Amino acid sequence: MENRTERLRAAFAATIRAEVAAKGYNAKAFAKRAGIPNSTMGTYLNGTADIKMPAFYAIADALEIAPKDLWTLAEARMGDL
Repeated sequence: MENRTERLRAAFAATIRAEVAAKGYNAKAFAKRAGIPNSTMGTYLNGTADIKMPAFYAIADALEIAPKDLWTLAEARMGDL
């Protein structure tokens, strides 16, 4: 069974992927927009790495979502995992 950290990581990955798609970006274009290396963004989008705080804020900014709202969306998605 996954622990809370793994579930939250998966929820963030799914939330960010959904928001990126809703904005019409592909992963590479979004990584560039957020100023995060494509390989690093890939680990965030597939849920294999924890998102460091500066990257979290860069992702929220690139999505034009308040960081607290991005967090809330991910926590809400945890129930779906």
